[in-house]
Amino acid sequence: MIDRLQRDSILSGIVIGVISITLNYLALYNFDRGYQSVTGHSSLLIAPRIQLIILAVNIILFRFMIVKWNKQETARGLLLTLFVSMAGYMLNRKFQFI
Repeated sequence: MIDRLQRDSILSGIVIGVISITLNYLALYNFDRGYQSVTGHSSLLIAPRIQLIILAVNIILFRFMIVKWNKQETARGLLLTLFVSMAGYMLNRKFQFI
């Protein structure tokens, strides 16, 4: 399994995308909660703002994969993960599934 993730493949891009989105969300969420507890102000990262920051960070990661690291298939997997997660977010915002 580790060998499959080290190669330039769409599967490794999907795994990297899921991990990246999750870690970015947790880091931003904890930063925002820390800011609220220290200053007492309301939340800085309201609903669409946090998703846009995560999207921007992952687009920068996508560009590094394409240009610097020459990992075409991995970058496609990351892009697929971004499209699916953003489409899910937009559908959830429109129809209020959760």
